[in-house]
Amino acid sequence: MNVNSWENTIKDGKEETIPYDVIFHLKENDSYFREKEIVINGVEYRIKRLSGYAIVTGVTEDATDVIIQSEIEGIPVTMIEENAFKGNKNVTSVEIPSSILNLPMGAFSGCVKLKSAIIKTKLRALPSFIFQGCISLSNIELPSTLTSIGDYAFTSCFSLSSINIPDSVEIIGVQAFESTSFESIKLPSSLKSISSHSFGYCTDLTSIEIPEGVISIDSRAFEACQNLVSIKLPSTLEKIGKLAFTGCVSLESITLPSSLVEIGDYAFSSSNYYYHESSCACKVLKNVSIDSNSHLASIGEYAFAGCIELEDIILPPSTKTIGDSAFRDCLKLKGVSLSDGLISIGERAFSNCQMLESIYISKTVEEIPRATFEECKELKTVTIAPDSNLKTIEPYAFKNCSNLMEIDLSDTKIENIDDKSFEFCSSIKKVIFPSSLMEIGASAFENCKDLSEINFPDGLTTIGSSAFNSCTSLTKVVIPNSVKELGQNAFYYCNSLSNVTLSENVTEIKQGTFQNTKITTIEIPLGVTTIGNSAFRRTGLETIVLPDSVIEIGDYVFCESKLKEVILSNSLKSIGSSAFYYCRQLKEITLPSTIESVGQDAFFGAGLNKIYVDKKEGSLDTSSWGYTGTIIWKN
Repeated sequence: MNVNSWENTIKDGKEETIPYDVIFHLKENDSYFREKEIVINGVEYRIKRLSGYAIVTGVTEDATDVIIQSEIEGIPVTMIEENAFKGNKNVTSVEIPSSILNLPMGAFSGCVKLKSAIIKTKLRALPSFIFQGCISLSNIELPSTLTSIGDYAFTSCFSLSSINIPDSVEIIGVQAFESTSFESIKLPSSLKSISSHSFGYCTDLTSIEIPEGVISIDSRAFEACQNLVSIKLPSTLEKIGKLAFTGCVSLESITLPSSLVEIGDYAFSSSNYYYHESSCACKVLKNVSIDSNSHLASIGEYAFAGCIELEDIILPPSTKTIGDSAFRDCLKLKGVSLSDGLISIGERAFSNCQMLESIYISKTVEEIPRATFEECKELKTVTIAPDSNLKTIEPYAFKNCSNLMEIDLSDTKIENIDDKSFEFCSSIKKVIFPSSLMEIGASAFENCKDLSEINFPDGLTTIGSSAFNSCTSLTKVVIPNSVKELGQNAFYYCNSLSNVTLSENVTEIKQGTFQNTKITTIEIPLGVTTIGNSAFRRTGLETIVLPDSVIEIGDYVFCESKLKEVILSNSLKSIGSSAFYYCRQLKEITLPSTIESVGQDAFFGAGLNKIYVDKKEGSLDTSSWGYTGTIIWKN
């Protein structure tokens, strides 16, 4: 006997082996034990008498209503071969007896005419893909022994409008019922989670109740359920996954249980929202109720972005983080209550919430990130908690909040107000800065046209480019001595600004800093070495005395100003092009002995009668000065 060769057999539902030589001897000498192929009512079987079981191998071409025998010639039918039914185009119904011990993965997938399936087995796990693509399936009976339904089990069963899921089922697999025709469905009480895509694209589903015991709804679980109007969540739910309800464009309201800890990214929004595609957001979601005793800790990125009907939301004290763009483009959101427990708010979290009227920033928030409240055009009040830990306001944070009238940052620890933070806040009248402030970024308050009062703290070191550009109501500015950097165009077109005190530690007045202001006089501190292009262009400046530290005057510096008197630095080396262009009231000027170059048209159109040059005649080329009057040289 060759004991190295074996053949499988099944005994009491378990697979066993018999030495092959024994089987060969029996088959050769007794036809009773030979394998036998048989067809009964269109079902093809193979009987393995010696092994003690029969299997289904296929069906005939004309088979439609299939009833699988539980036994043949006293031999139990226990198996269905993997490809016995897969892709069949004629079978319309199938009944599977209790004798079948297991079913292969994808057993009936692609049976496009299959309308009814009755499973009488004692299966615990319904295999993955088993009825995938059975587009005509409308009736299914599952065994009461089931504990799990496999991945993709009923995906694209477009005609399946109802199903009775046994109470024993604990797991429904990924995409198990995606693209079915359920209008409603009763889920078993034993269920622990709703897997990813489980009911995605169930476009006829109008309502669903998630049973108690479920702790998570995974990603895209109800994606594109376009007619889902209401959903009841259990008191055990802890997590709503990423994109869980994306595309639920008919969902009107939802009550979040107190057990909920996390709302995932894009949960009620669109997967393409990052690319400005909002068509799949929950656009009619008006009411989101959150229990005041909720454990909700985090709201993910874009969680409610584009929910344009959402009006109010009250976040519980447990909420610690709000993700990037979480409530972006919630156009009707008027009221937001942020808890004192909040630690971080993401970028653009409330961007373009055009009806938002007020906001409270808790003391634990350390930064207001980029564009958090940008385009909140009805925002009138920003209240910051006393003794706030707020340290930074990032770029665009309040840009174009055109109805914001005042901002009081005095009780914060802010060190930096970043670029364009309050740009186009056209109604803001007053800003109160904290003593901790060190830097005001580029265009931070540009086009704040009603801003009339600012008081800089003594610790301020930097005022960025165009920081107060076009603040047309600003009349007075005192720049403390702590400021070392004054950016170009910092006060450009502040056309009501008439009184300016400069920091003694500024070394350069940059391009356009005070262009188009009403300054009539200004004291340039000793230490300034350069006055940049157009720094005082088109001002009301009548008198200017440049300290001996100044060595360079840029192009158009005093162009079209009202200068009557100029005293230049005794160290001046360079005067830029058109520096005194059309200074019609200026009658005379003295160039120091240090002067090395005078730019083209430096004095063109000026009212000069005389130019005194403290140098020997011929030491400078005057042909390009734009001046044809008298030049008096040093003897």
